[in-house]
Amino acid sequence: MTVGECVIHSTGHLGVSVSGGDRASLTSGENLVRGNDIYDVSALWRTYAPCLQVEGVGCLIFGNYLHDVPSSVIRLEGNDHVFMRNLVERAVTESDDQGAIDSWGDPTYRGMVFARNVFRDVGGNGNHDCGRNAIRFDDFISGMAVISNTFINASQGNFGAVNVHGGHYNLITGNEFRNCSRGVGGFGVCDVEMH
Repeated sequence: MTVGECVIHSTGHLGVSVSGGDRASLTSGENLVRGNDIYDVSALWRTYAPCLQVEGVGCLIFGNYLHDVPSSVIRLEGNDHVFMRNLVERAVTESDDQGAIDSWGDPTYRGMVFARNVFRDVGGNGNHDCGRNAIRFDDFISGMAVISNTFINASQGNFGAVNVHGGHYNLITGNEFRNCSRGVGGFGVCDVEMH
């Protein structure tokens, strides 16, 4: 399935839901989400209703503009997804303990790549006692690669712009962090390779 060159906004819940592939065999669903402008979603359901909900194996999310949402721009579940050359702005403006990209709840999610994206102005005013950030790997999410991204004003509270909560074998390399409370952070960060 391809979702491309669409403008999606002013929804009551999430923007787009994509699922495909087989996690047991790691067979790719070969889904593509490309060149979309998705914003102002979740008018009725303010939290856990992202611009994109991606599940399964092997989705390419490329060249999208994801912006102006109260919670996350994308919830990633599964394996081997690629999030590349996207622009994320003004996300997680109301929620706390969330990332613009959120992956949590299942430590078998692995093999995702986040490359050459720009994250700008993540978080908002008000309560951020826990944290808000650009990329959040919670619940022992492991085996991810965060490569050559730019993070501008993309972390608040206790979170780094990339926040790893107890995962292993995550690669964080070649990124630029500007005006972030922390570049990389987390609780029980294990085996993070940074260059």
